Amino acid sequence: MIAYWDTSAVIALIFTEQHSAGAEIAKKATTQYYAWHWLHVEAHCAIDRRGGGTAAHAKLALWIADVKWLDVPSADYPALLTLNQRHRLRSADAGHLYCFQRAAHVLPDLQLVSFDTELTTAARAENLRVFSP
Repeated sequence: MIAYWDTSAVIALIFTEQHSAGAEIAKKATTQYYAWHWLHVEAHCAIDRRGGGTAAHAKLALWIADVKWLDVPSADYPALLTLNQRHRLRSADAGHLYCFQRAAHVLPDLQLVSFDTELTTAARAENLRVFSP
């Protein structure tokens, strides 16, 4: 599977939580990883917020090594904001949705791996593919 991962899915690989089993299934199925570059910041902050320490950061570093990073140039912010007017997501989720949608135009088999209900609902509303374990 070619997959775009958001932070909720990556964190579920690092910490044992409700969605960890689904994240492991997605990880085993993923052959190519894509993510918005901001995930790097979000994941580090999530680890620190949860008191994850060195072991958690090491797990993140291993996952990050396989990622093809995508960016959102500032010239695209108006389009991102227009997209988000339909969904009213938090700012980082709006960025993930926009980045995923752009990538899915080039990679039509791309699937979103996320355990954020608002983000997955918005992706489905945009007729984008969402991974379901």
